[in-house]
Amino acid sequence: MFVKHFILYIFLSLSFLSSAGKIEKAFQKLSVYNYFEAKNLFEKTMKKKPVPSNYGLAIIYYRNDNPFHNLDSAYVLIGRAEALFEIQKDKEKQKMAAYGCTYPAIHTLRQSISTEFYKIALQANTEMSFQLFIDQHPWADEVQTSIYKRDSIAFELAKDLNVSKQYNLFMKKYPESVFQTQALASYRLTLYQEKTKSGTLEDLVSFINIFPDNPYKADAEDRVYNMLTDKNRMSDYMNFIENYPSNKNVNEAWRRLYQLYMYDYSETRIDQFLLEYPNYPFQDEVLQDKEIALQNLLPFRKGSLFGWMDFQGSVVYSPEYESMGLFKEGLSLVSKNGKYGYVDKGNQVVIPMIYDAGFDFEQGRAIVEKNGKSGIIDRTGKLLFEIDFEDIGQFSDGLIYATKDSLYAYYDKYGVQHFNALFQEAFSFSDGLAQVQVNGKQTFIDLEGKFVIEPIYGQLSKFTDSLFIFEADELFGIVHRNGKVITPAIYDQIGKLTSQRAIVVLDDKIGYINEFGVEVVKPTFEVFPNFMENARFTGKYAKARLKNKYGIVDATGKWIIPASYTDLGDVSTMMAFTKGKNWGYIDLQNKVLQAPKYDYAESMLNGLALAELLVQQGMINAKGEWIIPNKFSNIERLDNGYYLTSDGAKLGIYSAKGKELVPNRYQQIRILDADFMLLSNPGEIHYLYFPEGRIVKPKMD
Repeated sequence: MFVKHFILYIFLSLSFLSSAGKIEKAFQKLSVYNYFEAKNLFEKTMKKKPVPSNYGLAIIYYRNDNPFHNLDSAYVLIGRAEALFEIQKDKEKQKMAAYGCTYPAIHTLRQSISTEFYKIALQANTEMSFQLFIDQHPWADEVQTSIYKRDSIAFELAKDLNVSKQYNLFMKKYPESVFQTQALASYRLTLYQEKTKSGTLEDLVSFINIFPDNPYKADAEDRVYNMLTDKNRMSDYMNFIENYPSNKNVNEAWRRLYQLYMYDYSETRIDQFLLEYPNYPFQDEVLQDKEIALQNLLPFRKGSLFGWMDFQGSVVYSPEYESMGLFKEGLSLVSKNGKYGYVDKGNQVVIPMIYDAGFDFEQGRAIVEKNGKSGIIDRTGKLLFEIDFEDIGQFSDGLIYATKDSLYAYYDKYGVQHFNALFQEAFSFSDGLAQVQVNGKQTFIDLEGKFVIEPIYGQLSKFTDSLFIFEADELFGIVHRNGKVITPAIYDQIGKLTSQRAIVVLDDKIGYINEFGVEVVKPTFEVFPNFMENARFTGKYAKARLKNKYGIVDATGKWIIPASYTDLGDVSTMMAFTKGKNWGYIDLQNKVLQAPKYDYAESMLNGLALAELLVQQGMINAKGEWIIPNKFSNIERLDNGYYLTSDGAKLGIYSAKGKELVPNRYQQIRILDADFMLLSNPGEIHYLYFPEGRIVKPKMD
C-alpha cells in the first residue's frame, strides 16, 4: 500500500513539475514575442494551470501585434483568470507570481482590455454602445464616463423633443443620472407649458389643482392673479380674494386693496375701511400702521411660524411667516410657502414673496435667488442684475464678482461689467486687490483688472501688501508683486504673518521668516497639534516645542522659557503651564504665579482665564478668584467680551464681571449684531439686549 501511494506521489510530482515547466516556458516564449509557441504551451497547460494559462492567452489575444488578436477572446480569458485567482492556494499564488501572474497584473490587463472596448463604444457614440460597455465592464475605470456619456446622449434626445413625456421617460430610465435634476426641472417646465399652453384662466386653475407640487404652480397662481387684477381696481381685488382664497397672492391682494383704499391715513378712513371690509385679515396691522412703523421690532417664534414683537416683548404682529430676519435698512426678509420677499416695519410687503431665497439689504441692494440662479434687486424690487447668475459675491471697493456659465466677471452696483477678463474663480476685493484663478493658476488683480502677478502659480496668497506666498511643485516660497522671487520654494508650508514673523515648515521642523521673506529662525522646532495657529508669534514671543517639551522663544528663536513643560497655553503675561498632571501659571520670566492645582487651564486674556477643577470649568482672575464659578462643562469666549457657558445640554451667558446674564436653558446662542444675541430653543426665540443686559422674550411665554 505504501509503495502504491509513493509511486502515485512520484507520478503527480513529475506531472506537476512538467506542467510547471511548460507554463514557465510559455511565459518565456511570450516575453520574446514567440506567440505561436506561447499560445500552444498555454493551451496545453490550461487544465492544470488555468489561472496563468488564461492570463497568458489573454495577453496574446489582447495584443494587436500578432495574428491571434481578438478582444472578445481576451475579455473571456481574463475574466476566467480573475475569477479563478482567489480560489488558488497561497502557495500556488506565490508560484504564479514568479511568472508575473499576480492579482494586480490580472486587474491591470483586464482594465486595459476594457479600455479597448471603451474606445469601440466611444467610436459608436450611442446610448446603446455605452450601455453595453457598462453592462459588460462594470469594473472599468471608464464606467462613470460611459454613464455620463450615455445619459448625456439620452438627455440631449429628450431636450431635442422637449416634451414632458420624454423627460419623464428619461428620469424613469436613469433615476441616478447626474442630469436627473435638469430633467426634472425640464419635465416640470414642459408639463406646465403643455397644460397651460392656451393661457386661459380655466387651464391655469386646472394646473394648480392637479399639480400642486409643481414649482410652476406659483407662476400659474401669479398669472391667475395678474389676469384678474390687471386693471388694479379694488373691486377686482375683492373678487379675486373671494373666488381664489387658496391662491398665494390673496394676502397681497388684500394689501393692495388696502393701499388703494387708503389714499390717506386718517383715523376716519381707517374706521371706514374696517366697516366696509370686516374680513380684512390684518386689522390689527391697520390700527397700528403708523405707530408700529416707528417702533423697534424683533422676530419671535410660536410653533413653526414667526411674528414681530417690540423690545419689551409685546406681540406686535402674530406669527405668519415661515422665516424672517432682523430689519436691515428698514426692510426684513420673510418667507411664506417656501418663497421669500421683503416687508417694512408696518409688516407691509414691499417686495413680493416670489423668490426661492434672499439676503439682507446692504447699501440699498439685496441678492435674491430663483430656480438655482441669483440676481440683485434694489429697495423697490427692481432687478439690477437679472436672475441668471450662478454665484454672486458681496460689494467691496465698489465692485462685486458674479458668474455665468462657470466663468466669473466683476460688475459695479449698476450691473455694468468692468474689464473684459473672465476668471475660473474669483473673490471679493480687499485693499484694492482680488484673488482670481486663470487657466488653473492663481493670481491677484487690481481695480482695473490688471494682473498684479502673472498667473503662473498653482497657489498664490497674500503675505504683505507687496509680497505673496506662491506654490511650486508642492513647495512654497515668497514672490514680490514685481515677479521677483524673494524666497525660493523650499518650504513645506508658510503661515500667515503676525508680529512681523511667519511660520515656515521644512522637513517637519518649524522656523520663522520675517516680513521681508527672510529666514530669521532656522527650522529647528518640532511641529505639534494645531501649530499653524498655536506657534504663531504673539507680540515678541511664540510657543515652541523641542524633544516633546514646550517653551517660549523670542523673535530670534532664543529660548526665553526653556522647553521643559509638557504643555503651555497661549503666550501671555500670565501663561498656563503643566508638567504632566496639574496646570498652573507662569509669567514671561518663567516665574510661577500660581502653583499647579487645576485639572486644565488656559492663559490669561483680558483679565480672565479659563480653568478646570474636578471636571468643571470656570473663569478666574489673576488672583485665582473664580469670577465665573467653576460649575460648567464648557466655557467659550465670545468676540464681544461675553462668555458662553454650557452645563452639557444647555447654554447661558456671563459678563466679564461674572454676572449671569442668561441662565443655562437654551440649546443655541449666537451673536446677531452689536446690540443683540439670539437665544433659542425648539419653538422659542429670545434675545439678550446688550445695552440693558436683559432678556427680551414675547410676553405670551
